[in-house]
Amino acid sequence: MCLYVSASQDYINDHLALPPCDDLDHSALHSFRDYEKVAGNSETLQAVESCVLLWIKQIRQVRAFVLT
Repeated sequence: MCLYVSASQDYINDHLALPPCDDLDHSALHSFRDYEKVAGNSETLQAVESCVLLWIKQIRQVRAFVLT
């Protein structure tokens, strides 16, 4: 079991590198109002959505490996 966990951790470390969302400066978001502005801008919101969908795809691939 320990070997399996170790192999899974190695796989995650090697294959899960979530890319930054270059279209949004996260450091500039400090308040709820800041997040509302992002949500109100359809171009920015689409860019964030694309980034999150890519993250979800990568996480699912790792989960599939770990659960097999």
